[in-house]
Amino acid sequence: MKVTVNNLDKKFGGLHAVNDVSFELSPGKVTGYLGPNGSGKSTTMKLMVGLQKGEGTTLFDGQQLAQFEDPSKVIGVHFGSPSFYPGLSAEEHLHLLSKAMNIKPARVDEVIDIVGLSSAKKKKPKQFSLGMVQRLGLASALLAEPHMLMLDEPANGLDPQSIQWLRDFLKDYAKQGHIVFVSSHLLSEMQLLADDLVIIAAGKIKATGSMNEFIDKNSQKRVIVSSPKMTELKALLKRNGYDPKLEDSKFVIGGADVLQVGTICAKSNIVLTHLEQSKDSLEDVFLSLTSKDQQYRTKKVRKS
Repeated sequence: MKVTVNNLDKKFGGLHAVNDVSFELSPGKVTGYLGPNGSGKSTTMKLMVGLQKGEGTTLFDGQQLAQFEDPSKVIGVHFGSPSFYPGLSAEEHLHLLSKAMNIKPARVDEVIDIVGLSSAKKKKPKQFSLGMVQRLGLASALLAEPHMLMLDEPANGLDPQSIQWLRDFLKDYAKQGHIVFVSSHLLSEMQLLADDLVIIAAGKIKATGSMNEFIDKNSQKRVIVSSPKMTELKALLKRNGYDPKLEDSKFVIGGADVLQVGTICAKSNIVLTHLEQSKDSLEDVFLSLTSKDQQYRTKKVRKS
């Protein structure tokens, strides 16, 4: 299944929350949806599945979601603050959903086991921690074994072990030929999780493409190097046109290539204790790309 988002547009009064947003999602991949607070991520997701009214279309293999006989098998959705039926246990909540979706009751036990809530299935969601609520929301999205998962901030409230489990699960779900579309503010985690990226700021798409291509295109590469003979190393690098900066007992050379630096040092018999090609992280590149579109800014505190 291929998903095509075409010219989504939504205004709230004078605010253009989503402005002519278009992108494609491919099966077999986890696509990360990134943007500052207020950038339009959640509104985009709601427009895609018809929970918000606006302009534009989202096509699932050429059809709109409402045209499918069973939309729950097309896409499973979990937003950050899910609602649950009051008074029902987690198990009862999922059974009620399964009846509405015409899903066999045995599937409820399967998804409860998948998300690790077997020991808490008789408890009511109001007794759950935020992390357990996230797991129950994911279980709801998985009930119909959909072709696509759409998750808005699914790692919110999870502990490090649970975040690792979620990452492995989503990557494996995508490898089975599914589409996984997930938003998150945890950029270091997203760098480990996502294959592709869609980046939005102030309601407009800033970038799309693969994770590696995005970082390579927008980051400055550099070489980090050190030696027992730092004085000689610095002189050698300067003679060859480099401008080494000392950081944490190592030289950082902006715009340099590790093979060239290593070759120069080898020819001059300079022993190296560290030689590394480095580049910006996803967080560095993302902040640089979206800093002007940050909705909420803080002022620097003056030192007394």
